[in-house]
Amino acid sequence: MVNKVRHRYVWQTILNFTEAGWHCVDDYVWHKANAMPGYWPTRLRDSWEYVFHLSKSKKPYMDQEAVHIPIGDWASRSRKLETRHITVKRHLSATGSGFTRNRSKWAAKSLVLPSNVFYGSAVCNNKRHPAVFPVALPSFFIKLLSRKDSLVIDPFAG
Repeated sequence: MVNKVRHRYVWQTILNFTEAGWHCVDDYVWHKANAMPGYWPTRLRDSWEYVFHLSKSKKPYMDQEAVHIPIGDWASRSRKLETRHITVKRHLSATGSGFTRNRSKWAAKSLVLPSNVFYGSAVCNNKRHPAVFPVALPSFFIKLLSRKDSLVIDPFAG
């Protein structure tokens, strides 16, 4: 907070990087299950943070298979419907949006990409550090964005 208003230094930093030739490939959200309690008269409690993926290349290395997750129960329920001769190639979304999904593309899949929201508690061994995060957070991005046996450098020293 600066002068009782949230400072946008992170956004300004990202803009400075892009002006210097970096590409903001994607942004993710880390949802903190155990956000710090407190009271601020003009805002609510922070329970999430951005994680930015910056790269010098527009097509950086990304190993999506390294972070695949199980597809979820909805797929098996959908398959059961289809085996009872209620096969519908294009399924109208239950949201009322008018959009449809092609269920046949998911019929044989057991793994999918995770969402761009990471869920994890703000916990680490160094409890006196002001920016604690779960080890799983950087581990996920190292797995996703690094080749095996790559050198990974943390410019912020954890």
